[in-house]
Formats: sequence, structure tokens, C-alpha cells
Amino acid sequence: QADKPGFNIEFLNNRQLIQEYREVAAKYIRLNKKTLLYIDKIYNDCFDKSDRILGVVVRGTDYVLNKPKNHPVQPTAEQAIEKCREVMKEQNCNKIFLATEDKKIYDAFNYAFKSQLVTNPKEYVEYRGGVINSYVFDRENDGYLRGLEYLTTMIILSRCQCLLAGRCGASVVAMLLSRGYEYTFLWDLGEY
Repeated sequence: QADKPGFNIEFLNNRQLIQEYREVAAKYIRLNKKTLLYIDKIYNDCFDKSDRILGVVVRGTDYVLNKPKNHPVQPTAEQAIEKCREVMKEQNCNKIFLATEDKKIYDAFNYAFKSQLVTNPKEYVEYRGGVINSYVFDRENDGYLRGLEYLTTMIILSRCQCLLAGRCGASVVAMLLSRGYEYTFLWDLGEY
């Protein structure tokens, strides 16, 4: 069904519907001052005004290993890295902002792009099985911090000039929070 946000192919390819939901998000989603100042500081510490940023969403962990029925197939780190190189050249991007929860994916991007790679300072999961939501980090206020890290990542993704993403909840949120991207590429690799 293509009449509500989701990560199905129809919704993510429907520019008119995405724009309608962007308007709803812009009207009703408001960050408190403390959260907005926190996100702005991270953004400004990571990027210069002259940077052209390619936002990249690559899921891993349980999503990829468990292959949930009827969910979009995610690109591999290698596929994403190859496409990043192509898009960075075509769109004249000098920075990549990576959104992933998976330490292996982060490590692969870090190896491939080094100083061009920017991420939200956060904890990454070294996946060993199970459900991703059951992973916790040994730190005070972990639940709050994981939520703040996710929100920060989504807002920064929405500020990028270009988006390269697997079809998942994060790519939907980024698209709806953005004012629009100059370039968007969403993998359509079928469903599990």
C-alpha cells in the first residue's frame, strides 16, 4: 500500500506523497532547544559550510543476517562503497555521512574513505546474533543516549545534499525530515 510512509518501493518512489509527508513532518516535528543545540554542535564540528555531503544509510546486524520476510534486501558494504565512489565523483561530494549500527560496515567505510568519512559519535554493534534491540552498552542512561544518537543521525542525514540508502526505516525518516535532496539513490534489490 502506497498511501502511508513505509519502506516499500511505491512510497519511496512517489515524490508527491513524500512531499506531502515532508510538509506534515515540518509542521509537527519540533526538537527541544537542548536537543537542537546538541545536534547543531555535532553537525558544525563535523562539517564546513563548503562541504558537499553524501548521506549513506546501510543496515547490517540482525536485519541482514535474519532476512526478515517481505523486508527490502539491503546492499552489502562493498556495494555501498562502490556506489559511494561513483556518486561522490558525479555529485562532487567531498564528505560521506554514514548511518549504520554495524561495526563491520563502519570499519569497511572507514578503511575505504578515511578522512572523508564522518559519523555521529556513537556506539556500534559488534553483532553476534539475536535481536538488535536487545543490545545495550555499558554506560549510564544507555536507552536515552541510543535514542539521542539515532535522532542526531536522522537530522544530520536530512541536512545532506545527496542520499544513498538501503530501503529501511532510517531512509524513510531521513527523506521525510529533509527539505529534499539534490540527488537520491535507493537500492531496489527485492525483498527477503
